[in-house]
Amino acid sequence: MNRLGVGENRTFGKRPLVDIAETYLNCLMADQIPSVAGAEIDFAECRLSDAEIISIRPIVDDLLVEYKDWREQHHSLIFKDIAGYQAFCAEGTSLSHGACVSNDPLIDIACMALGDANPHDFHAYSFISAWTNRSVLCIIAKRILAQSSAS
Repeated sequence: MNRLGVGENRTFGKRPLVDIAETYLNCLMADQIPSVAGAEIDFAECRLSDAEIISIRPIVDDLLVEYKDWREQHHSLIFKDIAGYQAFCAEGTSLSHGACVSNDPLIDIACMALGDANPHDFHAYSFISAWTNRSVLCIIAKRILAQSSAS
């Protein structure tokens, strides 16, 4: 066990859980991930036209999505209380826009997997490819708590 109490052999994909937890803690300490209530944003306000997803990082019940916009400025979105997500070669994909719906079939699938989750509490946040006009990343979450610019 390390200082976070996580066994060294536990991983998420190819990345050790210890790295993910330490990354999250480092971001919290550097105020890159605001943890204050009231920092909720509207997904429709995110400028995703000509943006590119840089990374997708699950962290406990949240999902951190980093992307760069058409001006090469980096941004982070923190999806809170996720029920699940589905990604298809999303990292490095050029985006045309984002969409938020509350009637996506993936919401019901994710809530059934959770067991006692109410589908009406969740939204499906989709990142749409500029080339195929299909979702390359769909996140089932209750809200987006914060957006921060990073240099």
